[in-house]
Amino acid sequence: MLESQQPCVVTPVTFRPYPETGEFACFGVVLRCRPAGYFGFRLGDRNRAVARRVHSFFREIPANVFRLAAEAAKADIARVAESFRAPGLGVDAEAMLRNLVRPRESLVRFGAPMAVMSDDPAAELDRQYRSIVERGFATEPYAAELERRVRGYLRESGVRYGTRMVHAARGYDFQMPFVFGPEGAERAIKPISLEGMTPTAVTDETNKWLFRLDEACKLGFAGDRLLVPIRMPAAGSPAADAAEWAAESFAKLTRTLVADGTAAERGAILAFAS
Repeated sequence: MLESQQPCVVTPVTFRPYPETGEFACFGVVLRCRPAGYFGFRLGDRNRAVARRVHSFFREIPANVFRLAAEAAKADIARVAESFRAPGLGVDAEAMLRNLVRPRESLVRFGAPMAVMSDDPAAELDRQYRSIVERGFATEPYAAELERRVRGYLRESGVRYGTRMVHAARGYDFQMPFVFGPEGAERAIKPISLEGMTPTAVTDETNKWLFRLDEACKLGFAGDRLLVPIRMPAAGSPAADAAEWAAESFAKLTRTLVADGTAAERGAILAFAS
């Protein structure tokens, strides 16, 4: 621990398979504290929860694509870390770091650097990793539970459904989980959970699915044939305002309903699917 706080630079490590859409998933953090002579990084490349999160964002991409990209990124970052540990070799470690995080055409890109003050760079690295990478994990059980509930309604009522991969422009594909009806007149349900999220995570999830649903509309799904059950955060939570904005934004594009687990929710979903 340092005697006083020192300026550090934090840079997120992201997986961006579709740069044209701006979508990404954070899976690591790099931290440089020059006054303390510290360089550290932490990646979720071997963390199953991180890999599942990345795959849930980009289901159409084989899982090994992320794994191989993350391994290559780890090797590059490790070389920079080694250069900081061995200054006597005459390697310009700062130049290597600048080259590492520069904008590039790659599946793995580095986000915008952020300045923080810290008296313990190693502890700060862990804090930033938890904030940047792990912030969305708490939402996984909520999202999975909501999809299971919708699936249960449909199966109990004997409603037949399938999944459909939507092939959008420029090779951008994504999956719709519940699709009904004949070709050319399909209807689809896409449950979205915003519970347990930070305001930033709500915004990220909303923008991702607004783009995807808009693409679905362009490819034949009229807005009134898309239903989005939205699980909202508790009233008074930090993300409540962001979630209200999200619900209003989805309602402008598709049919929506508040997913609250009531008989009314079940009835609305089955009425739409019938």
